[in-house]
Amino acid sequence: MKNLRGWEGMSGNAWMLEDTLMDTVPMRFRDCLMWDRPAEKPSLRLVLDAVLFQHSYRAVWFLRLSQYFLMRSERARFALPSVFNRFLSRFFFSMNVVLHDVEISPSVQLGRDLVLAHANGVVIGRDCRIGKYVILYQRVTLGARRMDSRQQGGYPIVEDGAVIYAGAIVVGPVTIGEEAVVGANALALSGVQAGSKAVGNPAVIK
Repeated sequence: MKNLRGWEGMSGNAWMLEDTLMDTVPMRFRDCLMWDRPAEKPSLRLVLDAVLFQHSYRAVWFLRLSQYFLMRSERARFALPSVFNRFLSRFFFSMNVVLHDVEISPSVQLGRDLVLAHANGVVIGRDCRIGKYVILYQRVTLGARRMDSRQQGGYPIVEDGAVIYAGAIVVGPVTIGEEAVVGANALALSGVQAGSKAVGNPAVIK
């Protein structure tokens, strides 16, 4: 007897229809959707599952879409497409704020496989750079020390494999090294070397 629960109950014709629908989606857009799930085949099922039931992945997905449309607005040759794409970029940014209390600028330089564990209250400034396989927990803040900080290098850099736990704040032109850990509620005002741990307020390297 077939298992009719969830997606496993779909017939062969339904799967073919799903593949056909995904084939109509532009390749760059599909890459945007699946950037944080490289091991899985792009499918309508995964997109619907993420949008409806997985708020942590949905928050990352909305961020990717915001970045995607911002890129398209900057590359548009004419004013109308540029304005329309910029509107979509701001729309997905605003949806992240409203639905997830996540405020991440689409100008952030973002690597693949980002994980927002329990996505809620995450704030990341526009010039931050985040590497691959980074994990950010709820209420993490990455930003500049001053509201009017526009100089290059005024925002944190989080390198590959770093983990920043709940409530941590990282501000200023500091680097969180590869596979470094910033503990819960820590205030990091200076860099953390690769493989090290920063705990406390202000943070102490261990």
